[in-house]
Amino acid sequence: MLENISLWHDRSQQLAGAELSVGEMSGLTWVSAQVLSAIYFTAYSNPAAAVTDTGKDYARHEVDVTLFAWLLGVESEDGERLEQMLRGAQKVSYIETGKRGPKSEYWFSIPFVSVVRFGGSSFGIDVRTDLLRYLRSQESPGALPLDFKPDLSSVYARALYANLAQHEHRERCSTGWIPLDVVRSWPGKSRASVARTEDFLKKVVASAIREINEVSDVQIQWETVTDEPNSKDISVRFAVRRKDTTVMRWDYLRARSDMFSALNANSASALPTAAS
Repeated sequence: MLENISLWHDRSQQLAGAELSVGEMSGLTWVSAQVLSAIYFTAYSNPAAAVTDTGKDYARHEVDVTLFAWLLGVESEDGERLEQMLRGAQKVSYIETGKRGPKSEYWFSIPFVSVVRFGGSSFGIDVRTDLLRYLRSQESPGALPLDFKPDLSSVYARALYANLAQHEHRERCSTGWIPLDVVRSWPGKSRASVARTEDFLKKVVASAIREINEVSDVQIQWETVTDEPNSKDISVRFAVRRKDTTVMRWDYLRARSDMFSALNANSASALPTAAS
């Protein structure tokens, strides 16, 4: 979590009597973070999503498909795409591991959303009552409190992200030229680190960057250069750009929601499209 909202961490302390614990997000991608932001924004704005029953972990929330698609900038008729996005959001969990004592360990996982019932003009989704209650307790929550750390599957993708994300804050967001051997060494010794240069660049680096660009909060471009004419020594340069988080902020979602309502009020028979 970006901030300690004392929801699940405190629960683990109480249930497990934990001495040491580590919490992290699992399954989080750039798209699923946008979807969760839209889900909890609409739930926050929906008085029917009750959070008064503290005995229930989840509250049922009904979402208008056209509004939801509008908030995300996709076509409401593209049911396959919307279903794919919702399935991705279902995979996001808060996972915590810890110790009760020197020999006793525990682990638990809490999904951000539970059951999704998709079909027709609306879909139902179960959202966390404790998280929704926290959001409603804030005078004006600016965004869903997520500490964005992408769940990257490739070892090299994780190594590239860890080494390159920091360059987004530097002048021109560029790394300068880095010897390829240095890039090979970032994740430590592996089979890929001794692969032929051509295979390493195409199958390892290019694949890792594709995953980073699709899943994470940064966009990376890269190029190579031969250090000297006729030399086999190669250097790599990366350009790193942070993606715009405006689409996840609630002032943006609120403006989109108000625009949707205004357009529908003016023309009930002509609903807005994502391209508007």
